[in-house]
Amino acid sequence: MLFHTWVFAVFFLVVFPVYLLVKHNNRWMNLWLMIASYVFYGWWNPSYLLLLFGTSAIDYLMVVFMEKSSSQKRRKLWLVISLVSNFGFLAFF
Repeated sequence: MLFHTWVFAVFFLVVFPVYLLVKHNNRWMNLWLMIASYVFYGWWNPSYLLLLFGTSAIDYLMVVFMEKSSSQKRRKLWLVISLVSNFGFLAFF
Protein backbone atom coordinates (compact mmCIF):
# COMPACT_ATOMS: atom_id res chain seq x y z
CA MET A 1 0.00 0.00 0.00
CA LEU A 2 1.57 3.23 -1.13
CA PHE A 3 0.92 6.53 0.64
CA HIS A 4 -0.23 8.38 -2.48
CA THR A 5 -2.95 5.89 -3.50
CA TRP A 6 -6.68 5.84 -2.90
CA VAL A 7 -6.29 2.54 -1.07
CA PHE A 8 -4.17 4.26 1.58
CA ALA A 9 -6.63 7.16 1.79
CA VAL A 10 -9.49 4.75 2.53
CA PHE A 11 -7.29 2.80 4.93
CA PHE A 12 -6.38 6.00 6.78
CA LEU A 13 -10.00 7.17 6.87
CA VAL A 14 -10.90 3.93 8.65
CA VAL A 15 -7.89 3.63 10.95
CA PHE A 16 -7.63 7.19 12.24
CA PRO A 17 -11.22 7.66 13.50
CA VAL A 18 -11.11 4.31 15.28
CA TYR A 19 -7.80 5.35 16.82
CA LEU A 20 -9.43 8.54 18.10
CA LEU A 21 -12.19 6.46 19.70
CA VAL A 22 -9.85 4.06 21.49
CA LYS A 23 -6.87 6.29 22.31
CA HIS A 24 -7.97 6.71 25.93
CA ASN A 25 -7.55 3.00 26.58
CA ASN A 26 -3.91 2.03 26.03
CA ARG A 27 -4.63 -1.66 25.58
CA TRP A 28 -7.25 -1.10 22.86
CA MET A 29 -5.20 1.63 21.22
CA ASN A 30 -2.10 -0.58 21.01
CA LEU A 31 -4.12 -3.52 19.74
CA TRP A 32 -5.82 -1.40 17.08
CA LEU A 33 -2.56 0.16 15.89
CA MET A 34 -0.86 -3.24 15.80
CA ILE A 35 -3.65 -4.74 13.68
CA ALA A 36 -3.64 -1.70 11.38
CA SER A 37 0.14 -1.98 11.02
CA TYR A 38 -0.08 -5.65 10.11
CA VAL A 39 -2.74 -4.87 7.47
CA PHE A 40 -0.63 -2.00 6.12
CA TYR A 41 2.55 -4.08 5.82
CA GLY A 42 0.75 -7.17 4.58
CA TRP A 43 -1.17 -5.35 1.87
CA TRP A 44 1.76 -5.37 -0.55
CA ASN A 45 2.89 -8.94 0.02
CA PRO A 46 1.10 -11.06 2.65
CA SER A 47 4.03 -13.44 2.92
CA TYR A 48 6.00 -10.66 4.63
CA LEU A 49 3.55 -10.91 7.51
CA LEU A 50 5.26 -14.11 8.61
CA LEU A 51 8.46 -12.14 9.16
CA LEU A 52 6.60 -9.42 11.01
CA PHE A 53 4.75 -11.93 13.19
CA GLY A 54 8.02 -13.73 13.88
CA THR A 55 9.90 -10.63 14.98
CA SER A 56 6.91 -9.45 17.02
CA ALA A 57 6.70 -12.82 18.79
CA ILE A 58 10.43 -12.89 19.53
CA ASP A 59 10.35 -9.35 20.92
CA TYR A 60 7.27 -10.10 23.00
CA LEU A 61 8.88 -13.21 24.48
CA MET A 62 12.10 -11.36 25.25
CA VAL A 63 10.15 -8.66 27.11
CA VAL A 64 8.31 -11.33 29.12
CA PHE A 65 11.64 -12.96 29.98
CA MET A 66 13.09 -9.55 30.93
CA GLU A 67 10.18 -8.85 33.27
CA LYS A 68 10.61 -12.23 35.00
CA SER A 69 14.37 -11.89 35.36
CA SER A 70 15.63 -10.73 38.70
CA SER A 71 19.18 -9.84 37.67
CA GLN A 72 20.23 -6.95 35.48
CA LYS A 73 22.71 -9.20 33.70
CA ARG A 74 19.97 -11.61 32.62
CA ARG A 75 17.80 -8.72 31.39
CA LYS A 76 20.65 -7.46 29.25
CA LEU A 77 21.06 -10.94 27.81
CA TRP A 78 17.40 -11.03 26.72
CA LEU A 79 17.77 -7.55 25.23
CA VAL A 80 20.85 -8.59 23.26
CA ILE A 81 19.05 -11.69 21.96
CA SER A 82 16.16 -9.51 20.81
CA LEU A 83 18.47 -7.02 19.11
CA VAL A 84 20.54 -9.72 17.42
CA SER A 85 17.42 -11.43 16.08
CA ASN A 86 15.99 -8.17 14.72
CA PHE A 87 19.27 -7.08 13.14
CA GLY A 88 19.65 -10.60 11.78
CA PHE A 89 16.29 -10.34 10.03
CA LEU A 90 17.29 -6.95 8.63
CA ALA A 91 20.65 -8.22 7.40
CA PHE A 92 19.12 -11.31 5.80
CA PHE A 93 16.37 -9.45 3.97
